Amino acid sequence: MASLIDEVCRQCGGGLDGEELRSNCWLAYFEMKKKLAGCSSFYFWPVAAEHMIRAAEEMRAARNDRYSLESRMSLNQIARNCGKEIGDAIFPKGNDFTRGVALWDYARRLGETKYRIICYLAQGEEDDYIIEKMAISESRYLEIMAELREDLKDYIN
Repeated sequence: MASLIDEVCRQCGGGLDGEELRSNCWLAYFEMKKKLAGCSSFYFWPVAAEHMIRAAEEMRAARNDRYSLESRMSLNQIARNCGKEIGDAIFPKGNDFTRGVALWDYARRLGETKYRIICYLAQGEEDDYIIEKMAISESRYLEIMAELREDLKDYIN
């Protein structure tokens, strides 16, 4: 029995705590022994080995849930609402990060109203939605858009 547990630990234990894995394998063995009491050894050992391997895999999955490869604060995590990496949602990989930061800094310095409009546009919102959310008239919105057009031309030059 101990040799079977050693074999499972050797095959499935990479990166896992050895003592904890060994304990989980013993628990899996005793669960199967209790569940399959009176069963022939021809049937018991393959089922017990499979149950121990499954216990090791569950232990690995639990460990992976606790220790993410990416930090919880990383921009490389997948955002739940859009299915993209957080960093890609903010600054797509094809773009120049430094210039992106400079552009958003410039947008912020244009004032709160223009900045909010730029944010809505960057999110892909329609003009009607922006007008409604910001509670401004359509004519005022068109004036701001003309000003933004000139501001962005100034930024580029």
